[in-house]
Amino acid sequence: MPKVHTVEEQEKFIELRAKGKTLNEIGEELGITRQTLSKWCQEFEDEIVNGRALELEALQTKYFVTHAQQITEIGEQLLSVKEALKQRDLAEDMTTKELADYHLKLLTQLKALERKPSIRVKVDSHEYLMKQADEMYSTTNIDI
Repeated sequence: MPKVHTVEEQEKFIELRAKGKTLNEIGEELGITRQTLSKWCQEFEDEIVNGRALELEALQTKYFVTHAQQITEIGEQLLSVKEALKQRDLAEDMTTKELADYHLKLLTQLKALERKPSIRVKVDSHEYLMKQADEMYSTTNIDI
């Protein structure tokens, strides 16, 4: 009779697989045969893929800044450089040309991060269609 595995074992398998562990490593850790683990790979494929996505997101959150944070940081640097350019003293370490080049570089980075905002508006489709029909008939002078 085949061994019955617990839900906790299956959840631990999904977690370890999502973290990139090999079937051999998981088998050693959980004491489960490779045959069973292979079957679980197919059975829990969606859960494993989702777990990997969550793992990746956690790493990105830990080590990378978000898009909004990047824009904020570059924008703050840009404001700082603009202020420095206004108060520029030629005796400073960075030449005016170097500072101006840096200013252009920051502007280019901000432009690369630019996204067009989109606004969604919910419309009652029946009401919208009736309005369109009214406008169409009013321009053709047909009575309905």
